[in-house]
Amino acid sequence: PTNEDPELHRLFRRELLSRLDDLDDCISRRDLAAAGAILHQLIASSRLCGERGLASKMRALLAACRHHGAAAGIAGSYYSMWVGARYYLDSVEPGTPA
Repeated sequence: PTNEDPELHRLFRRELLSRLDDLDDCISRRDLAAAGAILHQLIASSRLCGERGLASKMRALLAACRHHGAAAGIAGSYYSMWVGARYYLDSVEPGTPA
């Protein structure tokens, strides 16, 4: 994490944890519009924390959803974003400085 504000990271961590299941459900149901709405929200929040790498993975998934890409393309982008999200969540402890 690049932004040293622990409160921003705490809030983003909570948001990310609460939205990943919703995003997974939207992707599974191929509700790409709903997935896009979730991704827009998460991208904005990740950028506040300075999480450019994770934001980039989310933008790639958003682009795949917008272009109604093949399931394999969406799946690959989703997996990459999910791994980035899990890495972030595992690297930032709730309530501690990044």
